[in-house]
Amino acid sequence: NRNVTLSGLNGLLNADGNLTITTLTGENIIVNIDKNETTLSRSTDSIIITSGTNESPILSHVVYTDASNPVLAKRTTLSLESPSVAAFLQGQDFTYASAVGLATINNFVGGIFNRFFRDGSTYRSGFDFNVSTTMINISTGVISFLFSEIEIILNHSTSDLYVHVHSNGSFHQHTTLDTCADYNDGSAISNNKYFNMVLGIAITHDGKGVMYATTQDRPSTEYIKAIDAEVDLEDTINYFPSDDLISLAYIPVVRVVIRRSGGANTIQTLSNGLLFDDLRGTITKTSSSPPPSGITAHSDLTNLDFANAGHTDFPTIANCSVDQSCANVIYTTDKLGNTTLEIEGVSWANVTRGEWITPEYILDVDDEDIESDLNTYVDIAGDVITGKLNIDAGLNVTGNSTFDNNTLFVDSTNNRVGIGTTSPYSDLHYQGDIFYLTPNAGADSNDNITIK
Repeated sequence: NRNVTLSGLNGLLNADGNLTITTLTGENIIVNIDKNETTLSRSTDSIIITSGTNESPILSHVVYTDASNPVLAKRTTLSLESPSVAAFLQGQDFTYASAVGLATINNFVGGIFNRFFRDGSTYRSGFDFNVSTTMINISTGVISFLFSEIEIILNHSTSDLYVHVHSNGSFHQHTTLDTCADYNDGSAISNNKYFNMVLGIAITHDGKGVMYATTQDRPSTEYIKAIDAEVDLEDTINYFPSDDLISLAYIPVVRVVIRRSGGANTIQTLSNGLLFDDLRGTITKTSSSPPPSGITAHSDLTNLDFANAGHTDFPTIANCSVDQSCANVIYTTDKLGNTTLEIEGVSWANVTRGEWITPEYILDVDDEDIESDLNTYVDIAGDVITGKLNIDAGLNVTGNSTFDNNTLFVDSTNNRVGIGTTSPYSDLHYQGDIFYLTPNAGADSNDNITIK
């Protein structure tokens, strides 16, 4: 064993920045530096922690130095070369992350301390959350850090206080979801754009914890659809804050996709039907990112080329309820494939074609009204209409027309009309029996004429 304190430690930081450490058992502090074990003549020790501003906090890594006469010292970078006592990231009046008793005999086994320290924190239990379109709440839970289990005793919410750390090292405290308006590099998120946010908890020595929000990197083209942000087309999601100590003392809890519009942030429903992805226990500091949630529905088919994808038949193309618009649901550059488009339960249908579509069932009208101002194209050549077809307008027919078999025929070539025949040889050719009834004929009237 090297570079450890051999006593379990507790720590207290007062308002003046004085950190006091105390052995858990009340016995004297024992320090081992490079295998030289020294017992101090005291059970407590102290050092002043340097405070920064809330925008630029200062890291104090508290260690023991000097094997012959161990004394507390502080460094502004994390180091594993000296016995680690505590680490504090301290603002003016706010502790962003902290831990005491980092390398003690109680949580140390052989030479694996360094590996566990670099692995950072892991999820143990709790941290249940609820997400609305305007807020994320995370409850209490337990985090494993090194070989200790640290309980976070406070609930956290984006409506109380959370911190966003930019990649340039600046810290920003927020009390509403709307005020988080920047990508990870600090550049502003444009209006009506979609972005990813990961929220989680970092440990502090007093068990209160701090809630952090991490936004994605700025993509080369900002996301204009929620689905693009969800699948993260440019691999821009960040799961850990841009700070060494915080990233070690932090666990990601939940990911959301947000639309920023008019200065407001609105959490979007994902393809899993929820407002969130649960990240608890799926990722650590040194692990790869968690697998994306499965996409069960794709709401935007505008640029999906069915033919190139190898598909030919689609039993259902789109379902639209009342007062919904299905404009641009399907767009193809060459062909649609062997597909039937069925429109039902609507008052109007507008089919726009860039190239010719084989006129089979372009519009199937059964027992419906076609109004004169709808400009509706109906191709019914060779088809049979069942039910009643009401035409609330004038009927203009070009070409030969047959109404029922041998009942009424219009010969457009010779300008003839045949009744009872399809081969009229006069302007009006009637073939069959005639029954003539005068308008005022009585029961015994002779005005009724029958011609055979």
